[in-house]
Amino acid sequence: MYMCVNGQIEFKIMPENKKILIRNMYKKGQNISARSEVDKRLVESGFIKKGLLMQAKVETKAVVERHNQIEKYMRFMETKGYRCVAANMDMAAEIEEMLVDNTIVEDYDLSHTFEEMQDEIKRGAYLCILDKENQICAASIAFVKNNIAKGMAVAVREQFRMNGFAPVLLYERCKILHERNIQYLQGWGLNDNIASLKYHKKMGYKFTDKYADEWLLGKKED
Repeated sequence: MYMCVNGQIEFKIMPENKKILIRNMYKKGQNISARSEVDKRLVESGFIKKGLLMQAKVETKAVVERHNQIEKYMRFMETKGYRCVAANMDMAAEIEEMLVDNTIVEDYDLSHTFEEMQDEIKRGAYLCILDKENQICAASIAFVKNNIAKGMAVAVREQFRMNGFAPVLLYERCKILHERNIQYLQGWGLNDNIASLKYHKKMGYKFTDKYADEWLLGKKED
């Protein structure tokens, strides 16, 4: 839902039986004083600011062309028993749990119905890297809407980090999207996650002038 308020007029948002997330999106330098007033009212209502997000996007064709050396590395991975595959329904639930446990992804970032999950799986939204025992080592999720892919998260299990799995997932994702004539992959990242920002810049992402403040209100107590 959209929230249309005047920050100079007092308003109160009461807790419900589930969390309430407000994502206030804006362009850099836009409506600073008005946002400050709204922020003040949200704090008065008990909201906690979860973070400041920055939007970034990358051209899928550019990733495929610029990082095609990853194809060679993927063949090397296969000799070690690793392979990149589209996840099935059984894997999807484990992937979502892994993303929430191992990254800065919140449970509300992956809120969708069982039917929606099924549809996204059929479209290849869930990618993962498996080892020779079929254990999920790394995974990513990206949903396509209005012919733009929206990357939700990438996670690599602790014991498999430093193996270059994140670039492999991004390359494979962009290759699939490019074959579907989807030009851009975009996503949001926390402005203080320096490692993530450096990685995305290295892979060719460009940051736009769009930002979002995330505010969360916990569910009411019984």
